[in-house]
Amino acid sequence: MQKVIPATRVAGTCDGGLKPPRGATSMTDELVIQDAIDGEGMRTLHVLSLGSLEGHWILQSPVIQDGEVQLYVDELKMHHLVVKWPVREPIRGFLRGAEQIEWPMMLWALQRGDRMSEQIKVAAEAHHSTFATWPDFAWMRHLPSGVEDGMVVSLEHAEVILLEAEWVPRRCLCVGNGRSAVGSLRLMSQGLAVAARSRPAAEELNDA
Repeated sequence: MQKVIPATRVAGTCDGGLKPPRGATSMTDELVIQDAIDGEGMRTLHVLSLGSLEGHWILQSPVIQDGEVQLYVDELKMHHLVVKWPVREPIRGFLRGAEQIEWPMMLWALQRGDRMSEQIKVAAEAHHSTFATWPDFAWMRHLPSGVEDGMVVSLEHAEVILLEAEWVPRRCLCVGNGRSAVGSLRLMSQGLAVAARSRPAAEELNDA
């Protein structure tokens, strides 16, 4: 049985949901000593084992296709696998308030040259593929210049409300479906509250 040290959460909000594919096996001596998402939206997985890790399942996972891999053996002849990659995968968010409600989301790292409007669309499609629902919200730590908090982004299958939220890692956006979390739009503070006001159209996003 794999022993896992809990992942570090981003500002107490994001907890990665990385799991091995069906049929993948892990050695009984395998130990995950780090599984963390940092403030830049980079995920680090550090695995320690008595035996070789060259066949570890994570090396075949598409989520690390833009990542960096390091394999080495230390002076104690322990085998190490360190993988770092920009997160574009499901996470578990938590609404804060009178009660803490788990909220499945998609965290999406933005690369240099990405158009935000296009990446919101791609992240929304990944959310639908993963959770079978379209997202209602997209959060960023800082919105681009000229883009207002509460703007509605019209997609082919959904309308997504764009909000600022300090808990989102830099250079990332996060999308989620409000109904899947609470059954209604009882969203709370730190970027999860929806202002009861008219929201501007998203024409500016095409140039963001």
